[in-house]
Amino acid sequence: MKLGLFLASWLAVSSPAIAQTFTGQLFSCLVLTRGALTDDGRLAPNNLQKSLASIQTQFLYDDSTQVLRWEAGNEPWEYRRLQEGSTQNGLVAVRIYPGTSQTVVDVLRIKTYLKNWPFMLIEGDEVYTGTCKRY
Repeated sequence: MKLGLFLASWLAVSSPAIAQTFTGQLFSCLVLTRGALTDDGRLAPNNLQKSLASIQTQFLYDDSTQVLRWEAGNEPWEYRRLQEGSTQNGLVAVRIYPGTSQTVVDVLRIKTYLKNWPFMLIEGDEVYTGTCKRY
């Protein structure tokens, strides 16, 4: 009897909870802050971001097709998922493309394990943050 109670309590403590995954979800993300790397090493909105602030306010990330599209309607960008989002781990996706003079790496992180699913999107030297929800 004591052994059975011990095993039951050990299993309850040592067995990890099964994480709910969000693979195949459509995330709608609202931009709350934006900034770019300035010449003096700070993060502040640049002129392009200021001009697009009224139309570039949200984007969709389709986890099933791994495509990100800004609401402004520009072309879809492929963000390859490296880690699926769950109740224990955040979604991580990257876009890597070689330019004529440099290679660019963009990163999308959605913290699906936190309430409101906060995100950080890094595109070149521009950073966007905000919250996401299921679409």
